[in-house]
Amino acid sequence: MKHLLLYSLSACLLFSCAEEKKNRTKKIPVKSDALIIGDPLDCGLDSLLIFPLGSSYYPEVINPEKRTDEVTLGNRTVTRTSKIQFTQNTTLYNYDKSAAVEYVNENAEDYDIRNLLFYDMYTQKTHPLVLDSLHILSFALHKEYERDLIFFRVVKKDYNEDKKYNSLDPVMLYISDLNGQNFTQITPENEQFIDYTFYKETQSIMIKTIVDSDKNKSFLANDETSFSSMKILDPKMAKEIFSDDLKKSLRSYLK
Repeated sequence: MKHLLLYSLSACLLFSCAEEKKNRTKKIPVKSDALIIGDPLDCGLDSLLIFPLGSSYYPEVINPEKRTDEVTLGNRTVTRTSKIQFTQNTTLYNYDKSAAVEYVNENAEDYDIRNLLFYDMYTQKTHPLVLDSLHILSFALHKEYERDLIFFRVVKKDYNEDKKYNSLDPVMLYISDLNGQNFTQITPENEQFIDYTFYKETQSIMIKTIVDSDKNKSFLANDETSFSSMKILDPKMAKEIFSDDLKKSLRSYLK
């Protein structure tokens, strides 16, 4: 009888957990055109402040699990807007390993940063980084080159169709001047930017990307790699150093 009672209690507990998991509302990203200007970021660029511009993937969530970045309004819970921000990367892992200072969107799973506004406190003039909309994951300041630059990690399209723009999609390298002018695409939008190496002798960077060679909507270690080069004093689309014909012939040796 005792064993039967324990079995019944266990069965009820398992059934209750299963029902709770079944009834738990899964948060699905919602498209929102409401842009939110986040708090200004002082990167030490003289009189310049940088304001992130973005939106929440979950602008309104019904009955969510308790979170520290949400507030309750009546019977609804709404995401706070103060999390639209870049913060200095203080972790052991840097996306831009050569940068002295790097800023990241730590809340990329919840918030989509689509643009940056540059504001000059002396002239009181402002301008956006781009006139259209991108998805900026991180950026880093570079004052060690002969030309001061900002390197950006940017996403343009939802490649894996999960309704988010993050590092699972093709990440591109973009470069601009420190004031956000001359914003230039450096790597293709269908490749995953990984890293780069600076060569002082030629004032150039060698850029490594991954190509989704098996077309499975992801970028994995078994996908093909590509290398391209760009002169640091003349930022523009990097030039691939190995031709398609060469790579085609090399593939034939692997069969």
